[in-house]
Amino acid sequence: MRDGAGLSIPHDPVEAEGMRRARRGILDSDLVVVVLDRSRPRSTDDMSILELTSDRLRVVVGNKSDLPSAWTGEETCDLVCSALTTSGIDGLVKRLEEWVSEQTGEAAEAGGVSVSVRVLAQLGVASSALGRARDGLESIPIEAVLVDLREAINALGQTMGVGADEDILGRIFARFCVGK
Repeated sequence: MRDGAGLSIPHDPVEAEGMRRARRGILDSDLVVVVLDRSRPRSTDDMSILELTSDRLRVVVGNKSDLPSAWTGEETCDLVCSALTTSGIDGLVKRLEEWVSEQTGEAAEAGGVSVSVRVLAQLGVASSALGRARDGLESIPIEAVLVDLREAINALGQTMGVGADEDILGRIFARFCVGK
């Protein structure tokens, strides 16, 4: 899951790269969740993201349902929620769970998601490592927790076919004096 950068005019090279990655993420995604702020009128940025995702499988979420809506009624969305109060979040989670079930059930045989034994094994490794890290936060040195986190990162990277960015890992582990 990615939180995309705004998709308007970039103000600097870093923002431009974030926008490029957001667009690439939309094209690479099986399902796009578009979250819009209901407390203000739809902006040109909102309209751009809706247009960009119009041919993608998506869920449009109207956020900030705890505030008065500035939408005129012409704006539609699939569901509303409030990230602040968590109202409506259960509906979003249910919608996403249903989509995953569809993709991993019978639909997997027709081109949906099918998981190999290797992927399941790597996910198991990651889950175990994350569990050890969680359990160890209160009882073991942070360095040992970081070793478990690194194991989880590596397992997830292998699952997705990508390696963890060594610069990032190097900075994290160097900060805590743990060897790579």
